[in-house]
Amino acid sequence: MCEWLLMNVFPTPREKAILISMIVSTILALVVVFINKWANDSREKKKHLILKLEEISKLTSEYSLLGMHYVQDGTNLSDEEKLVFNSIQSFQKVMSALSEIDALLCLNFSNQSFFNLKDHIEALKKHREEFISQKSIFALNTVSENHFLMVTNIRTGLMGLMSNSGYKTT
Repeated sequence: MCEWLLMNVFPTPREKAILISMIVSTILALVVVFINKWANDSREKKKHLILKLEEISKLTSEYSLLGMHYVQDGTNLSDEEKLVFNSIQSFQKVMSALSEIDALLCLNFSNQSFFNLKDHIEALKKHREEFISQKSIFALNTVSENHFLMVTNIRTGLMGLMSNSGYKTT
């Protein structure tokens, strides 16, 4: 088949040179298209990961505020029902933020190991119990420091993910 094509369709050396030129041009064009596709896919993936990291970062800030609000919420209330109700509402908000962080990390960064949802929930409950039982400035300071360390752990892990994803961190 190739011999027939070369002998009958492209009989002169000039036409054979044109055929070779067309084949090389086609191969080169395909290589350029595939390289461009790979570069665009890499760029889009990087943009997607950066957007998710920014979203997780915002949720971490929200978690930081909601967590401290949950720990301190209702401590001035004398009515036990109001205390429990406020505690449940605050805890649901904290759980929402933590669950979103967990979901985003699991979906986009499945190999991360710095965030454990159960550990954060249990630590937050423990911090609240400590503060409620002592109701002192010292207890509030200790709980605040512990909560700050938990949030800092998340932020440090995010900084690692950001640098691995090509995000410029300062």
